[in-house]
Amino acid sequence: MMGQSASHRLAGLENCELREGTPLEIDGLEIASVLAPQSPEALVDAILALRAEGLAALVVGGGNRLEVGNLAQRADVLLSTRGLSGVHELDADEGIARLGAGTPLAQARAAAVEAGWELPLDAPGPGATLGGVLAAAATGPRALGYRQPRDVVLGLDVVLGSGDLTRCGGRVVKNVTGYDLAKLYIGSRGTLCVIASAWIRLVPSPQRVLLLEASSADLGAACRAGLRASRFNSARSCVVSFEGDAEPRVLVELAGDETTVVNDADQLHAELETRTVEVAALDAVRARSLGGHRLAVRLPLLPSRFEAVVERLSSHPCSLLAYPGLGYLHVALDRVGDAPGDEFGEGDSMAPWFEMMDEIAREARGGYVVERAPVDLKQQRDVFSTSSSPLPVLKAIKQRFDPDGVLAPGRSAGRI
Repeated sequence: MMGQSASHRLAGLENCELREGTPLEIDGLEIASVLAPQSPEALVDAILALRAEGLAALVVGGGNRLEVGNLAQRADVLLSTRGLSGVHELDADEGIARLGAGTPLAQARAAAVEAGWELPLDAPGPGATLGGVLAAAATGPRALGYRQPRDVVLGLDVVLGSGDLTRCGGRVVKNVTGYDLAKLYIGSRGTLCVIASAWIRLVPSPQRVLLLEASSADLGAACRAGLRASRFNSARSCVVSFEGDAEPRVLVELAGDETTVVNDADQLHAELETRTVEVAALDAVRARSLGGHRLAVRLPLLPSRFEAVVERLSSHPCSLLAYPGLGYLHVALDRVGDAPGDEFGEGDSMAPWFEMMDEIAREARGGYVVERAPVDLKQQRDVFSTSSSPLPVLKAIKQRFDPDGVLAPGRSAGRI
């Protein structure tokens, strides 16, 4: 925790707001101090001051995903990007925008729509910011049409944990090396750098948007229908939702030119007996992916594996959100047994469940991320499945970009 002496040591930074407030608890750590640089240069000064004072920071944007990651070894201050906001440039002819990291997605979306474009980022969470979404590589159901965050970024301005202000890519990507560095930073969750601004390639606004819903008494059939629907030309989103005793639901959002959307909608109705629902229904599903559950896991899967895996998991008291076209599955639990009062226990009570998840991951030749978990469970295991993680490489990268462990020490895979 950060005491008054540490606050005093950071006081006096120019163009950088330092405030004390009600302590925010993150995985058992209480952090009361917030440092908010108002410019990239002030961000450099802030990180250099943290290094000089031997302090550590957790980077925060909208604050929607602070629980994602391993337990921090220490955290003295929240380093907020809210002061780095604004639409710095928006080229309506080229469909390119340069946005500050602290810009709320709602503000960026509104600016894009006004210029005749859409912002191709669909991460959930109230007050989500551009930098937070990119740092977490956070996606929503519309990533099927929008693509992943790293695919829409042309360039980044970042400040490394070393205090160096660097740029990779730019308004027009001119070298592959810079573009690959942007892909390294996106999804690094504020452990290597703090994003200051980004160039984003916008997408044209669709002529028509329709959200269709279908129900199925059979979860396997719902997965097959979702995979089929995700392959339609105008499919921007396809979600299969399964929760408790409710029937599995398939939600498909179609977006594009009028003719294609109408033709695809007619074909889907003939195949799945769909009904048209309000777009807000998809937004509600998107919000659910953040979860209010005690344990939430994101599991990448090949399309051919979805049906078998969801059938296996459905025998457990869990909620499932499957994205067949994107290739990942959200699994959420509030208890480990069949009885409503069978809550999470201590010690090895979760071991059989994680053994099953490990087996599924091995069969899929991949890993998974525990996105939400009680603190005692995080103390027992790495939240990143590390069976295929090159930990020596990750350690070398952390040492290169954040040599003194200023940014979220311990939060990465392998507790780096």
